[in-house]
Amino acid sequence: MKSWNKLLGQSLCSQPLLAPIAVGYITKIIIISCIVYAGIHEWKEMKAREVEVRGINRQKHDMNDIYVEMLSLSLLCETFMEWNEQDFLTFRKRKQHIDSLLYEFNNSNPNSHMDSIRTLWKDKELYMQKIISLVHKQEEVSQEIAAQIPVIARQSERETNKKGGLLKRLFRKRDKADSPSTASMLYALNQKVVGEHQAYTRELAEQTNYLAGKNRMLNKQLQQMIVHMDKAARTELKKREDRIAKAEKQSFAVVIGLTAFMILLLVGSYLVIHRYMIRINRYKRRLEDTVRQLRQTVVENKKLIEARKKIMLAVTHDLRSPLATISSYAELLATERRTLKRKEYNQNIRQVAEYMASMLNALLGFFRLESGKEKASPAPFRLCSVMEVLETDFLPLAAGKNLSLNMESAGDAVVVGDKKRIIQIGSNLLSNAIKFTEQGTVTLRTRFEKGILALTVEDTGTGMDDEEQARIFTAFERLPNAIAEEGVGLGLSIVKSLVELLEGRIELTSRKGVGSRFTVYLPLPVAEESVNGNDKDRIPIQPFTVLVLDNDTVLLAAIREMFAHHGVTCTVCENTRDLMEHVRCQSYDLLITDLKMPQMNGFEVLKLLRMAKVGNSRSIPVIAATASGSCKAEDLREAGFSACLKKPFSAEELLQVCAECLGNERQLEQIDFHTLLEHGDKKAMLDTLIEETAKDMEAVAESAEKNDHEALKEWVHHLTCSWEIIHAGKPLRELFALLQGSGELSVEELKRTVQKVLDKGKEIIYLAQQAKKIYESDCY
Repeated sequence: MKSWNKLLGQSLCSQPLLAPIAVGYITKIIIISCIVYAGIHEWKEMKAREVEVRGINRQKHDMNDIYVEMLSLSLLCETFMEWNEQDFLTFRKRKQHIDSLLYEFNNSNPNSHMDSIRTLWKDKELYMQKIISLVHKQEEVSQEIAAQIPVIARQSERETNKKGGLLKRLFRKRDKADSPSTASMLYALNQKVVGEHQAYTRELAEQTNYLAGKNRMLNKQLQQMIVHMDKAARTELKKREDRIAKAEKQSFAVVIGLTAFMILLLVGSYLVIHRYMIRINRYKRRLEDTVRQLRQTVVENKKLIEARKKIMLAVTHDLRSPLATISSYAELLATERRTLKRKEYNQNIRQVAEYMASMLNALLGFFRLESGKEKASPAPFRLCSVMEVLETDFLPLAAGKNLSLNMESAGDAVVVGDKKRIIQIGSNLLSNAIKFTEQGTVTLRTRFEKGILALTVEDTGTGMDDEEQARIFTAFERLPNAIAEEGVGLGLSIVKSLVELLEGRIELTSRKGVGSRFTVYLPLPVAEESVNGNDKDRIPIQPFTVLVLDNDTVLLAAIREMFAHHGVTCTVCENTRDLMEHVRCQSYDLLITDLKMPQMNGFEVLKLLRMAKVGNSRSIPVIAATASGSCKAEDLREAGFSACLKKPFSAEELLQVCAECLGNERQLEQIDFHTLLEHGDKKAMLDTLIEETAKDMEAVAESAEKNDHEALKEWVHHLTCSWEIIHAGKPLRELFALLQGSGELSVEELKRTVQKVLDKGKEIIYLAQQAKKIYESDCY
């Protein structure tokens, strides 16, 4: 079985299953690659967005640093009036740092307009320097004034000291005249100081205004820059967030789509693989069933071979002695002159031949039962009649062996069953019982209860052990105690087959040295329950003519009796010469020929018929009858035969094959006067046909008007023979089937069918008149 499974895997899985699996895996790899690529792409996009976000954050951080530095420097500049040199250096350093920050920020953000802020800071520094310079100049002027006032005061004091004392009085009026010069000096100095102070104040105010304007512009630019940068950052962040959200949605959609597609692909792959696995399992089961059947067939063939060997041994052994006896008596007959001796020899030959015929009939019956060709033929009968027949047949045999034959009848019930088969069952059982019982009694007992017939045969013979009981129903099986007895070992095998045919069962009870008891149970309904129904199932057989060719005279006689029992006209012949003579004289509906004959086989007969121009030899359906198991119906049909009839066959099988063969062949009938006019005076024959047909049609029409069915049946039988000869019997067959039907006969249907017969009669008369004119013209 492993080798079969391996073969199954190689034959079923390698080609149809690997391709879908490979396609599925390749598609999965492609989808996984797409998912990986999408993941890597999304990761790169995320990293790029992170870099952008870090850049925006860095810009915001740089802008915030610039803002803080500028704010701190602006606050520092509020006290620039109090700066010293060190503070101014600090201012310049911080201003240079801010300038570098603005320069770097402007390089990274060209649209930030940081150059204007740098310019404003330069202008602010310039104005601050100017203001500081003016303040220094004011301080210098103040210092200069402060230095001149003491000089003027000392000068005035010296002049006062020089003119004091004796001369003080003398020059008192002169002092008054000289004091205005000091005052004028102070006045002039004051005017000068005030003028310069006013000029410096105006210039300082002007520079201060410029510086305030620059501060306002710087603050405005700084505020605009902050607002612009913040707005730009927010806008950029919003765009980045929108792009991120859109990319996330796209990524999610791509991942979901690929995942869903992969799931669908997996489901589809599973369904495909599951379907293939179901198919493979189905093929595997079929293969296993085939292997099991092959093994069973091998076992059965071995059994058949063994049975065949047994058959050959049994037949050759059991036929050798009778044939030798016949041969010996035949030699004696050739030289014997005495009449009494010749009669004795003939009688002995006849007895031996009857024995051989019975043995061959047993073989034939067994093979028919085994092949399922036998069918039960139920009919009403009395149970007591079975006992009477068996008692009549076997009482002398039992008395011949000094055995007591006891008969216990079940009564006189009338049942429906196959009486012939039941008698055959009882006959075989009684024959074995008497054959293997040397002393004692043989009992035949029947019991009928609840529609079941129990037929029991009990003896006081040798008996059987369990192993022998298991073998006893096997065909051609002969136990050790039967080696010296006559027969081929088919009696009990035929009994078992007959019991199964009649839907019964058989039981065996036996003890070695004590005896055996066979009990057969058969279902038999009482006659009132099924006789009527059985009649309804009978199908009327339409009459037809058949010609049979075979070299077996016994079989020919049997076939003729089968056909005669069903009202079919049958002609038999043993050679092709008689066959052609019959075909020349009459047109038959069917021909049945044996395939294997000594002078000419069935194929040669068919070829001869189709080549000859005798009667309907070229169109007659030919049925091949054969006992060979190697001949197939299809091959025979291809060779030209219409059907095949397997030997042995029953009457039902014979009629069934004929009916099937005639089903299509008889639809194409054409009137043919060739056979009718082949012998005798053609003109006189046609005149008689025209005259008689006209009279017959009048009689048929009159019977139909009276609705006389019996008269119509008689006319059908009267016309069938002559009309079948000229191939005009189809309407008669239809009328016969209608009259023989079991159902209610419709008047309208009867009229239509009778009208077909009348029309066919008119056609016969018309064609006969035309043929008569032709013959008359030929004569002249």
